[in-house]
Amino acid sequence: MSGQVMATLGRFVEDVEVYSIDEAFLNLNGYEALYPDLTQFARTLRSTIDQWTRIPVSVGIAPTKTLCKVANYYAKRRPELGGVILVDTDEKIQELLTDFDVADLWGIGWRYAGMLKRNGIRTALQLRNAPDDWIGEKLTVNGLRLAYELRGIPCKLLELEPQPKKSICSAPSFGKLVPDLATITEALTTHVSRAAEKLRKQDSAAGTLTVFIHTNRFKRSPNGELAKQYYNSRTVDLPHATSSTSELVGYAQAALKAVFRFGYEFQKVGVILSNLVRVEFQQQDLFMAGPDRRMAKL
Repeated sequence: MSGQVMATLGRFVEDVEVYSIDEAFLNLNGYEALYPDLTQFARTLRSTIDQWTRIPVSVGIAPTKTLCKVANYYAKRRPELGGVILVDTDEKIQELLTDFDVADLWGIGWRYAGMLKRNGIRTALQLRNAPDDWIGEKLTVNGLRLAYELRGIPCKLLELEPQPKKSICSAPSFGKLVPDLATITEALTTHVSRAAEKLRKQDSAAGTLTVFIHTNRFKRSPNGELAKQYYNSRTVDLPHATSSTSELVGYAQAALKAVFRFGYEFQKVGVILSNLVRVEFQQQDLFMAGPDRRMAKL
C-alpha cells in the first residue's frame, strides 16, 4: 500500500524522496506554471490518493524539509485545515513555531531537548532565534542547520536515491510454534534467500552473518506458569564478503545447528546480514581463496 501511495505522488511531481513507509518529500520547484495554487494542488493530491488507495494523507507545504514536518504536524491535528496547510511567508512560519515544542522537532532527541529546556529554549521559535554561535557550540553543525531550516533557508536537500542499508534482517514469526529442526531449517533458508535478494538489489555483499532463534516468552504451561524458554544466536565472520544465496545458506544452516536445542517449541528463527560493503569491494585474504567469480556472475 505504501508503494501505491508513493507511485501516486510520482504522477504529480518528478522528484519524490520516499523518507519512510508513510512519509515522503516532494520538490515543487519549477512547477509554478503547472500548479499556481499550491493549496489547491495539495487538496487534489490528497483526494486522488484517497480515491485510488482509500488512505488518508496530510500535506504540509513550506520552504524547507524541517518546516514541512512542522506544517504536516499541524495539518494532521487541526481538523479545520482539512489535512492541508501552506506556509509561504515568514509571518506564517513564526506563527507555526510559536507554540511548537522543541522536543518534537525533527532531529532533536530527548537529551538535546532536556538541555535546551534547561537553557530556557522551549519552543521551535526560541531555537530559531537563538544566536548561531551558541547553537553551534551546544548542538554542533547539525543543530545550526536545523536553525537555518527553521528560518526558511534549505539545508537538507532531497535524497532521491535511497541510502543502502547498513544491515539486513529477515525474521518473520512462525504461524504456530515449531519444535523440529527440519522445518526451522527450511524457514531459515527462505529468510536467507530473501535477505540475499535485498543484498544484491542494493549492490552489496555481507561480511558477517548472525542467526538467532527463540521461543515464545509469553507462552504458559497448563498450570499457568511460564513455559520453559530458550534463546540463542550465533555470529559468523565470513571468509570473504558475499551476496551468494548458496554460500550464505550454508553458513546459516551450520550456525543454526550450533544453537538449536531439542525439547523446545520455537516461535521465530531469523538471520541478520551485517558488515556490508559494495559488491565491487573484495578484501583479499593471504591464507584463503577469494570469492568464486563464477558464483558472483551467476
